[in-house]
Amino acid sequence: RALLGYKSAEFTVNFTSALFGSISVLILYLLAKELFHDRFMAFSSGILYSVTPIFLSVSTFAKEHTLDVFLSLTSLLLLAFGLNKSKNSLILLSGLLLSSLVYVRFPSILIIFSSVLLIFLVGRNSVSLKGRVKRIAIYLLPFVIVIVCYTIFDYAAIINEANSNFN
Repeated sequence: RALLGYKSAEFTVNFTSALFGSISVLILYLLAKELFHDRFMAFSSGILYSVTPIFLSVSTFAKEHTLDVFLSLTSLLLLAFGLNKSKNSLILLSGLLLSSLVYVRFPSILIIFSSVLLIFLVGRNSVSLKGRVKRIAIYLLPFVIVIVCYTIFDYAAIINEANSNFN
């Protein structure tokens, strides 16, 4: 009650889901603008994403999917900023956000493949292969550390996740 003024936990959870979903539309706009340098493309991406039926169904119910999308898009946005501005600190922060997906929704770590592809494509004419491999290492460092810790300390969670996928 102190945070939003409501006693209902259901309202709070649904509100949080809708909030992260709404912010994700803005993040997608910024990501498309950063990647394509075209405001129309960015605006179209945000609008199309916001009216997609799968987005509407997920963002109106209390599920972890909107937090997952928010973290994924924010990670990609920070990665794009870091690559375009040659800032390793933003690339590392992006990798840290990616690694937090392990604790939100484990299958979402598959975004790592698109991130590595983005690293290879952005600046391919101006950055050497060695420089791109260095960026990948910086990006994946927090992810590898979190996965190792997750495997060591939360081994039971991995087994439960695997079992739930087969039932």
